[in-house]
Amino acid sequence: MGTQHANGGIAYRDRLFNGSLGEQTVNSSVGAVLSSPAMALGNTGLNLSYQVGTQFITADTDLLGPPELTSLGTPAAAALGRGFSLWQGKALAATATEGLRYTPRPIVPCLPVVTGITGVMNAYTNGDTQGTLTGTVGLRGQLGHFSRSFFDYTGFNISYSQVGLGLIALPV
Repeated sequence: MGTQHANGGIAYRDRLFNGSLGEQTVNSSVGAVLSSPAMALGNTGLNLSYQVGTQFITADTDLLGPPELTSLGTPAAAALGRGFSLWQGKALAATATEGLRYTPRPIVPCLPVVTGITGVMNAYTNGDTQGTLTGTVGLRGQLGHFSRSFFDYTGFNISYSQVGLGLIALPV
């Protein structure tokens, strides 16, 4: 199943920048997140990863009522993805003069199509929920072996994602 990763954080009087709201002050924040590595689902070629957490925040609000808002958020996310190989080259020999000249492992040129779907859900103590479902398709590639001084490696990632807002609504 892989190694799970747990992270925690505490902040007091943290000044944040939100692109649409400008600078905001979070009076206090305490939270924890548990995340998984990508896990292969049998022989399907599908990879699954997830993340769950909780966060307790005290911050000013522009809503009617008391000047401070205390909120407990419970975020959760899951991602399911799969790649399809269009083409794969061969690595150079693992010698100091060929495949290991500028990299610790020989590079294998490839051109895969990648697909994925990601769901994110947030539930708050006031009963509000936010959810999104995102679908992605893309083309990744690495060409060359990175064994010469110049013009021997190109890497790229081109993808398109479509996000559906408010598609997941669970009663709290």
